[in-house]
Amino acid sequence: MFRTEMKEKATNCVKLSFEPDICQEVISYIHTDETPNIMDPGMAEKLWYAAHMYELPGLQARCENALAMQITEENAAHLLAFTSLIEYAEPLEELREYVLEFITKGNGICNKVMMSEGWSEIKSNLDIVHAVLEQLACDGKPPPRK
Repeated sequence: MFRTEMKEKATNCVKLSFEPDICQEVISYIHTDETPNIMDPGMAEKLWYAAHMYELPGLQARCENALAMQITEENAAHLLAFTSLIEYAEPLEELREYVLEFITKGNGICNKVMMSEGWSEIKSNLDIVHAVLEQLACDGKPPPRK
């Protein structure tokens, strides 16, 4: 920001649009390659946005891994909605596949996910619902790529 002709160079000031705890985590990652609070509730998702904004692919991957480790029946639908944001779809493809596998792996998990509050986030998104149904039709395995 300070090396190119951006407003931050002209004003010598950077205004961050993230909460202080997210900024602290980004700074910690940049200086120490550590993310001590990434497993705190809600941290990995917010931190992923910051990592994406500041082009920190290593931190993005770390956030995706943390999200995959935190998946539950209660948050699976929300995570699927998160991975389905159009502008972020490509970088989150692996996490999306993991969430779909979790939802469709059997043992009534899909029913529990559909009864969760998060399902309301995705039930009107036909692409997501189609992806869930398609994977269910394949016995929980990803459908063959076209």
